[in-house]
Amino acid sequence: MHFKALLASAALLAGTATAIDVHLHYHRCTEDSSSWCTNLEPNTCCQSLVGAGYGSASFRAIPSNWELELRLHQGERKCENVLISGRSWGQTYVCLPAPGSFHGAGYGFFGKKARGEEHEVQSEACQRVDKLRLADGTIYTLEDLDDAQFTEINQFAAAGGNSTDLPEHFSKYRV
Repeated sequence: MHFKALLASAALLAGTATAIDVHLHYHRCTEDSSSWCTNLEPNTCCQSLVGAGYGSASFRAIPSNWELELRLHQGERKCENVLISGRSWGQTYVCLPAPGSFHGAGYGFFGKKARGEEHEVQSEACQRVDKLRLADGTIYTLEDLDDAQFTEINQFAAAGGNSTDLPEHFSKYRV
């Protein structure tokens, strides 16, 4: 009996998820390096404000019962106009390549605009990326970095650097 109650509670909690992970890739979704926002809320844009822009984004940990509009934003290193959008179609992972460079990615629930529940999104609130995977697969947390450190490690990653060449003061941020 307790097991059934536990399963029911777990199912209820699983149904209340409200965020997904959004990865920003310099080129293709298949490359090893990326920056990402964990648990990005709807109508929030994941961005780093560093570098020339990204080539694709991957949207991960999407509940299969969600129908999402996925968006890539352009603008002077901020989350402004939508460059391209796509749909999740019930998939839990979606790669969205850009026709050009973009600076942020976000999502909203598809179909709510038609019902008047969601306003058209031209500019979204921004969330700075909180994780970084270098080309060699090493992951760093970026949450506690100041702006100068954040810029330094992201420029290093954009240049294709790996963990053996990263300055020692970043070792404490390694996951």
